[in-house]
Amino acid sequence: FFFQAEDGIRDYKVTGVQTCALPISISLPEEDFVTIQLFSGIGQEYISASTTLFNKGYSNISLNTKELSSGIYFIKVIYKEESETLKLLKQ
Repeated sequence: FFFQAEDGIRDYKVTGVQTCALPISISLPEEDFVTIQLFSGIGQEYISASTTLFNKGYSNISLNTKELSSGIYFIKVIYKEESETLKLLKQ
């Protein structure tokens, strides 16, 4: 399992009103549920655990960043017993 934002960037930067939709790709070896969370740099949860059923293979979603204040955020994706985290800097 893996996920990435826009062309494999692991530290993603959003400047001003540049974009409000962060494209995220998720790849799964089989159909299953995935949990997505968004935390501030100090650990405050902005998007509580959103669990969605994804198909086997690649899936694309967009994370709305328009309402986020400037700062550092972490996007955590959980699949079964594994998790991956991506850093997001909103300026």
